[in-house]
This record gives sequence, structure tokens and C-alpha cells, in this order.
Amino acid sequence: MANGQLACLGTIQHLKSKFRQGYTIEIKVRSTDNDLNATTMQNVQSFLLSQKQYQIEVKETTQSTGLFQVVGSTPAELFQLLEEHK
Repeated sequence: MANGQLACLGTIQHLKSKFRQGYTIEIKVRSTDNDLNATTMQNVQSFLLSQKQYQIEVKETTQSTGLFQVVGSTPAELFQLLEEHK
């Protein structure tokens, strides 16, 4: 991610009760350059899908936003992974 922001919206218990099976993460990239946004989002999507230790499904993507369903990891594990690779 380039200049991205990560935030967990709710407690783990709230996420588990709301989504039952895993959770949904929304990633936004911000730039005034739409081509850069699209490239960055494609890189984020490719990176997440390459993480075979987790079950990650793309729910929706635009040039600057990606919505992903995640099973098999805690939000803390995924946020740590994203922080290490941004």
C-alpha cells in the first residue's frame, strides 16, 4: 500500500458475531493519480491473493477501493502482514 491507512472497525467479537465466517476488510488507496490508484489496488489484490495461509476472496474492487472476505486469520494477523508489506 502507498500511504494507506489501516483501521479495524469494531472489536473481534463484534466482527465474529456480525460476519460469522471470517470478516470483511476494505482497503482504500488515495492519490490524485487514478492510474496510480488502479495499479496500487491491483498490487494489493495480487499480494492478498498470494497469501495461501489465509482464505481471501475478492468481493469488489474499484480503482481506489478493495473489499475482501478473509477466513483463517485474525484481524491482528492480517493487519500485521499488511503493515510489514506496505
